[in-house]
Amino acid sequence: MYRDLLNVVNRWSDNIKRNIHIGLKVLREEGLFIIINKAIAVFKLRYRKLTKRLREKVKKLRINVLIRTRWIILYTLRTDFRYMIYNPVFIVGCGHSGTTLLLRIVGAHHSFHAILDESYTFQPSQKPEILSLSNKLALIDLEAFRSGKKRWVEKTPMHIHYISNILQSRPKSKILLIIRDGRDVVVSIKRRTGDFEAGVKRWIDDNKAGEDWWNHKQVLVVQYESIIEKFNETVTSVMNFLGEEFSEQCYIFNLLYADREEMISTPGSGFGESHDRYRKWQAQQPLFNGRGKWMNEMTPEENQLFKTMAGEMLIKYGYAEDNNW
Repeated sequence: MYRDLLNVVNRWSDNIKRNIHIGLKVLREEGLFIIINKAIAVFKLRYRKLTKRLREKVKKLRINVLIRTRWIILYTLRTDFRYMIYNPVFIVGCGHSGTTLLLRIVGAHHSFHAILDESYTFQPSQKPEILSLSNKLALIDLEAFRSGKKRWVEKTPMHIHYISNILQSRPKSKILLIIRDGRDVVVSIKRRTGDFEAGVKRWIDDNKAGEDWWNHKQVLVVQYESIIEKFNETVTSVMNFLGEEFSEQCYIFNLLYADREEMISTPGSGFGESHDRYRKWQAQQPLFNGRGKWMNEMTPEENQLFKTMAGEMLIKYGYAEDNNW
């Protein structure tokens, strides 16, 4: 009986050992399977990322080659194309200073094609870019050439920080640097962003970046207020600087872009998210007086903050005699 019991125990022991061995084998195989699967998944992910990067590089190369090829052909064959690329006009200044107004006035002249969207050509991007700097400019050249105009005019307010880059890339460029009463600029920025103090800082920083260029022979400083007060005289001065004659088309600048953009009939409030639509509508209106809005929109606290941060600069620019305003 004892021997029979021992045999039963031994059989159980053998079965347990065999099951443990089988279990360990399965675990090893399953574990290896999981590892292999993970390795394959990682390889596929990296392969997809690699192929995506390669496709993007090929696309970028193809686009750049196509643009450059068209540009070189025109540059080689057409003297009018060469004249155009040697004589571009850039409008810079603190945003909300009248850069769009000036763009549309100059762009209304029969010699100029206006680039309606800000190009940010010289402003560094935080994201990888498809086009090289030279090809960004080449695209503008090609767009303007298709329009049949002699020259083009572009405005990106933030290019006030990159005037040296502009002159390095296009040495014969002419630059229109527009300035405006900082109080009006800041209340306009506040309507868009809700941040008065950031608006003051932007007016200071942007205009200080432009001060070093005020006396440069290829830069003309234009006051927004002069356009409003003395339109003919100011626009004639701008055109003389650009080497062009005054054109009466400049009077009707607001009517000449209907075939190139959506016409806005309901502008919205001009505050927050609707501000861009409002600004587009505003650009489509006849010349109007936008001076002195700060008097109704600036609070006493904002008034004092502006004087503290930018009062001396406002006096330097001739918009106030002292801080008693």
